[in-house]
Amino acid sequence: MERFLLNIDIFYKNFKIYLSCFEDLFKKKGIKTIIFYKEISSLVEKLEDRDFIKFRKYTDFDDLKEQVLNFSKEEIFYINTFDEKLVLLTNELKKLLNLPFTEKYEIFRNKDLQRKYLLESFPEATVNFQKIDFNKNEKLGIDFPCIIKPTSSAQSSGVTFLQNIGDFENFKKNISNLNKNLEARGFLKNDFIVEEFIDGEIFTLSYFVNDFGEYFLFPIVKVKSVQDLGIDDFSNYVRIIYKGLDLELDEEKLDIFIKKHIKIFGIKNTFVFHDMKKTNSGEFKTIEVNGRIGGYRLEMYKETFGVNMLSFIDKVGHLNIKENIFFATFAFYSYKEAIFKGLDKNLEQEFKKMKSFFSFKIISGKEGKKAGFTKNGFSALANLKLKTESETDFWRDFDFVEKNYKNFLLLE
Repeated sequence: MERFLLNIDIFYKNFKIYLSCFEDLFKKKGIKTIIFYKEISSLVEKLEDRDFIKFRKYTDFDDLKEQVLNFSKEEIFYINTFDEKLVLLTNELKKLLNLPFTEKYEIFRNKDLQRKYLLESFPEATVNFQKIDFNKNEKLGIDFPCIIKPTSSAQSSGVTFLQNIGDFENFKKNISNLNKNLEARGFLKNDFIVEEFIDGEIFTLSYFVNDFGEYFLFPIVKVKSVQDLGIDDFSNYVRIIYKGLDLELDEEKLDIFIKKHIKIFGIKNTFVFHDMKKTNSGEFKTIEVNGRIGGYRLEMYKETFGVNMLSFIDKVGHLNIKENIFFATFAFYSYKEAIFKGLDKNLEQEFKKMKSFFSFKIISGKEGKKAGFTKNGFSALANLKLKTESETDFWRDFDFVEKNYKNFLLLE
């Protein structure tokens, strides 16, 4: 009997890497991929069905549901999406097909519900929060400094650090523009919450939870915020991975931390992208839990270790990394509201001469385009990747990129 991975919508950025992972899944496990897409693009038009992948267009959820229900439960290896906006939909499809699904899957698009359930059952892993209705003249019940964020956006869009009541009033004045920017990126009808600020270092956990609530953990990634560069925003400008990073988090404590989240939310049959902080006092605090492969992790593990995350769907345990590899992905965000005029070409050449230089790519940076903070709904303009086995070369080049981070984008 043929088995299929059903992937809902195409992730266009770095699609060649995604395609190679689908092909690898076919070669190693005989799993074919069916990609259901809603909008026709030049990418889809150029790709033809192959032995390992097929493309199917759908018009709306009812049409998608009808097509997916043509598959038997036994034929489906996994239902996947890389699009955060479609995570609830994939869980609904699993439910319709009587496949295991996350019991409280609505938490994947509602940060307020995540906080609510954790406060009830695992309060030490979260913080107090307050839902805000901007149509009412509500008073803040959370002390400063604090964070205000949309409940269902992604990539730090709209997340803002509030130091005082003046910051909150300015946020309210800008709410209309923020909602327009969020809607332009497909994040509609956002509610907002204010929550206590969590100090400490940011880590992201990627794991797959099987039908029985057991998990497989991929290498831990450390993340740094643009606030560390003195930028008044809340986006994460670099993701770092290296052998030994996992030792920075107590293994037994982390295992308990993950298992409690799985139990509280009833997580099953899904990848999980779990943002957390290790506070200055050593506590583990959840920032967000999402039911998908997130944060470009499919590319990151493929480029760093040659690992295809999709091949570990039926595994339990954790991925042992033997290679002494240092890897970082820098995302270049605007550090002010401005017009993007391009890149510093001299600095670009200096970056490319670095011993640990791996790749550089424009993401959404188009000359003449308006650029701004992620807290106002804008996204990254470019990214730069470093990869090397030399710890000395890595940290020297890493420091050079950090030092020149705000010099690279030409903004007026």
